[in-house]
Amino acid sequence: MEGSVCKHRAVPTVLTLTKTCLACPSQWEGTLDDGRAVYARFRHGHLGVGIGDTVKAAVDNAISGEALCDEEIGGGSTDSWISRN
Repeated sequence: MEGSVCKHRAVPTVLTLTKTCLACPSQWEGTLDDGRAVYARFRHGHLGVGIGDTVKAAVDNAISGEALCDEEIGGGSTDSWISRN
């Protein structure tokens, strides 16, 4: 994608993914097949995804320059949806 900050590289398979927040921002935590943690956050059309050895490290990576993905995907609306394609 043009202007994308997602780092398109080989990523391990997600084994578990649980929505951890029912309010804004939408947040998910999970585990990868290599044992690392994954964290995703979506708010106002902005998606951040981080991977780390712990959930805390994954959260820290999602909101830093180490994010696997840091991208505007929903047009900035609070009622954006992420669809599974």
